[in-house]
Amino acid sequence: MRSCVFAVLGLVALSANTSALEDPPQGSAEFDKFVTYYYLDKDTSSVVNFLKWLQESEMLDDNASALTPTAAFLAIVFADNPSEVGRFAKSADFTGRTKEAVQIALWRSGHAKKVAEIFGEMPAFAKKKPVNLKKKKMKGPGDLDMMWGAFLASGDVVYVKKVIDVLDEKHPLSGDATKDEVTRGAAEWSLKSNMIQHELVYRLIHKESMSRTGDVKKKLQEMVSYAKPKDALPHKDGPFSADLYVMADKEMAEFDKPVDDAPRIGHKSTAKRGDIVGIKIVFGGIELADDLNANVTYDLKILNPDGDVYEEADLKDLEALSGKIPTRFRVFDNRLVIKIRFEPHDKLGVYKISATIRDKIGDKSVSLTREIELKG
Repeated sequence: MRSCVFAVLGLVALSANTSALEDPPQGSAEFDKFVTYYYLDKDTSSVVNFLKWLQESEMLDDNASALTPTAAFLAIVFADNPSEVGRFAKSADFTGRTKEAVQIALWRSGHAKKVAEIFGEMPAFAKKKPVNLKKKKMKGPGDLDMMWGAFLASGDVVYVKKVIDVLDEKHPLSGDATKDEVTRGAAEWSLKSNMIQHELVYRLIHKESMSRTGDVKKKLQEMVSYAKPKDALPHKDGPFSADLYVMADKEMAEFDKPVDDAPRIGHKSTAKRGDIVGIKIVFGGIELADDLNANVTYDLKILNPDGDVYEEADLKDLEALSGKIPTRFRVFDNRLVIKIRFEPHDKLGVYKISATIRDKIGDKSVSLTREIELKG
């Protein structure tokens, strides 16, 4: 029996590093992910499920502040998919604030007539011509929410630029100095938060930090500095850094945790015959292509105590990370699990595991080694 389980034999896939959902969203966390990164692929297959969840969960009724960004998000989705609008708007028996959000979205997307057709009523707002969100005058926090909702649905940084404009104290808002100060503070916080989640926002802030002036320039420059990786992994090539772990099989479940729940990982230095250990590479500081695609690969070799390749474990150009990635500012891990199962006939002694991981977009590479001793 072979001692290694490799990619060619069918590895166990861990949670995807990209934002794309492999299965339809089922709960609040998955729907939040669906909305947050919808612009990457603009896959409408989960829109109906999302609308049904909004109604069934009564999320908007419990959280009134979510109405504005949700309606803006849906308005862009509806505008981009006119042939699907009727199906979306009829997908549930909408009530309360969910009904209001759908009606506003229909109106803002140029389908005001469908409000009456589908709901049998015509709210006062739907009788007026909607303001193009790209031209909307920014007055308060609700307008910021609107811009972020539109950005998440479109990926168009024009909406983000309007949030940056709010930072300029010479840019008129509501006219109430106290309220305007709150709005400007909210704009700054939202930009700082979203630039970590969205490469497109980071790129815009970086670009604007070079062309703006005065306090706005200073704030944007501070944001750019804040976004730089601070806790690099120990092995580096410029900003690209990585580390290699050999772990007990049961500990591999740590990598199934949500992105915001950091895995607790450590290196296993000894094993016994019959043990199964997993090999993981973690890395950060990657670069993304203009279209947000990542391309990180690695080679992996395992040598037995005699210095010979162990069970054909000399693997080349394995995929660590590929596809569209919304942000660079996190630590990733190689997408697949590589496991070693030590068999009764395996030689006792030190096994050397070496890997070279490459960020092909950033043209960086890092070499990594670990040892594990097989004891009787």
